[in-house]
Amino acid sequence: MSQLRAPAARADRREGGRHGRPAARPVPALPDTHIRPQLLRLAVLPPVAVALSASAAVLFTVRSTGARTSLTLWGVLAGATSVTFAGILIAAVAAGRAAGSVSDRIDALRRSSARGEADLRDLVE
Repeated sequence: MSQLRAPAARADRREGGRHGRPAARPVPALPDTHIRPQLLRLAVLPPVAVALSASAAVLFTVRSTGARTSLTLWGVLAGATSVTFAGILIAAVAAGRAAGSVSDRIDALRRSSARGEADLRDLVE
């Protein structure tokens, strides 16, 4: 009994369903639908985290030293906040453009693949 083995896959067998029909494949989820949110998260979360931690550090420093809030301190904090928001906005715009570029490339590749499949089907027929 130890000499019984499962039959090896035959090279002359075609892949696919019965009678030469292609096998039913599940339709894959389109990958480009999730690219934009992922890129936005990757681009925006680090500057937001830095801004929050810097704000916490400034608040801790001001509270622990007992420094009086002067007009100069408020000006510096307002400048830092505006630079932070500008960085977040630039990151979001850059991520949106990168996602658009990737989506365009995926669409072009999908069209080229469909054209190639159609040409191959015509050739086989």
